[in-house]
Amino acid sequence: MYFRSRLPRVCLLLLSALLCACSRDHSATRKLAVLPFENLSDTRDLDWVGLGLAEVVTAQLTGTPDIDPAVAPTERDAELSAPSGILRGYYSVVGGRLRVQAVLEDTATRRSAASASAVGSPDGILALAASVARQFDSRARPFSTANQAALRAYVEASFERAIAADPGFGAAYVAWAQQMISHGDREQARRIVAAGRALGTRIPQVERARLEVLSAELDGNRADQRRALAVLARATPADSAVFKKLGAMDLAARAYQPAVQWYQKALERDPANVALLNDAGYAQAYARDLEAAVKTLSRYRDLRPREANPLDSLGDVNFLLGQFSPAGKYYLEAYAREPSFLMGGEMYKAAWARLLAGDVKGADESFAKFLQARQGFHDPLVPYRQAQWEYLTGHRSQAIAGLDRVAQDPHPPLASLAAAQLSIWTLETGDPARARQYALRSGPANSFSTLCRFLTEPQAPASEWALRAQRAFPEPSQAGLRQYALAAALLLSKSFPEAAVQLTKLSGETPPDSQDPVDTLLAWPLVETGSFKPAEDRLALTPLPDSLHEHPLLSLSFPRILFLRAVVQEKLGRRDQARANYQLFLQLSGELPMVFGEESRAREALEKR
Repeated sequence: MYFRSRLPRVCLLLLSALLCACSRDHSATRKLAVLPFENLSDTRDLDWVGLGLAEVVTAQLTGTPDIDPAVAPTERDAELSAPSGILRGYYSVVGGRLRVQAVLEDTATRRSAASASAVGSPDGILALAASVARQFDSRARPFSTANQAALRAYVEASFERAIAADPGFGAAYVAWAQQMISHGDREQARRIVAAGRALGTRIPQVERARLEVLSAELDGNRADQRRALAVLARATPADSAVFKKLGAMDLAARAYQPAVQWYQKALERDPANVALLNDAGYAQAYARDLEAAVKTLSRYRDLRPREANPLDSLGDVNFLLGQFSPAGKYYLEAYAREPSFLMGGEMYKAAWARLLAGDVKGADESFAKFLQARQGFHDPLVPYRQAQWEYLTGHRSQAIAGLDRVAQDPHPPLASLAAAQLSIWTLETGDPARARQYALRSGPANSFSTLCRFLTEPQAPASEWALRAQRAFPEPSQAGLRQYALAAALLLSKSFPEAAVQLTKLSGETPPDSQDPVDTLLAWPLVETGSFKPAEDRLALTPLPDSLHEHPLLSLSFPRILFLRAVVQEKLGRRDQARANYQLFLQLSGELPMVFGEESRAREALEKR
């Protein structure tokens, strides 16, 4: 078992080819891949020493801002991590003495940048590793055990035995707890973390910080987790992964500007990391800085010119911020680059971009190509996807009739999905009795069929809907679904003040990249209760299209988002924008209005002009 470990700044005399040691600018941070040392002796009982040396050397060389290393199990793993340098080592037994040598290779030049060596007793592995570490950096910190038996047990992933040999072995507590978490035994992980934390300063700073992070993660306390990660970032300032995790946490909490700042810190340490560039670009888009997002993602595209994903991401950030024509071009370019990417989903995204740009004919053409691609992947949901597109683009009666035929199909899964979807559509368009019949036909109990049965129950006051939601979704694991179901029920029953309260709470708990368009749904009751400026803020971003999942409640937010934007724009004096959105909303509503009266309100607004 191999664990991430960290290597700090290496001295100027040894590593001048890799970095300027006199600088503490984070732009000088370098990634190192540390390979297990190779056993050149005939003694197989020393095989464990190779990983032991790698772990100890890297652990001792941790804590300054210049180097970000990771133990790499193989050469291939080392290359895939795109490091600035690779640390290789080997050891042999000569005259009963263990000889250890290490070489640092600059991956840009493929030349040796530094080397270190040590000779000693085979019983002194820790001392040999410490000697090698100090030759690279005189500030190397002590490893968290001085017991060789504990080290061997640690390397062999026998962490309980390692701690029995040395109860103060901090790294073993961290690794053992991580092992238990990976096995799904969170209670045992909690006990291990608690035992390690109880040792206090007997455990080195870095391991203490990692135990605090694990403790907060196990408790599910996001505030404590964030604080612990910030402490860990100070203890391991070259570790871009910690800054990335902080960015992801703030992004999920909708703290967009702090998220952008964390991602920028991560990129200072790892500027060629394409996953980081991708995440940072989205964070900048959610912070509503399209120029910065495009610049960041263009760097990603330059590093991966043959891949479709950077083009897809460029399309997404433009789509999020309402630049639908550029978004559509990026999606089409991504599809041309790699037609199988997202199983043809780029054409689905292109269809939505064209639709929102007002090119309904072009949108239908792109969607037809998407369906053709999905047929090539033998997607059984093609009839469902076709009906949903029709319903959302102005052909509601046609969609309901087509999906009703699917609901009669003897193929149970698709028929059940069709019946469940029809229950929502017929409820929205004013036929609650038929909606209830469809809901009851929606097959065996699952989250969606239960939701449909819940939503088609007879109308009731808001307080009764809350009790019903608790009965329908009683399990703690269903809390998120319960809240979402209650919000949908309140909207469908026109209990707008109560819906606004519920959706405000739900919005604070929902990451911005969620499949559920919570912000759009929240804008609905805000508009209906006259809160136009808050509604404008919720409508600023357009939810991204997702071709890989079904969206049975999509009709709650689309094309309604166009109507809501039009109302807000009209109230705030942007009449031309309002008119365009009213017109597109009516075009996509078609001949069958919903029960909320929005189509007639849109026509009245246009007639007044």
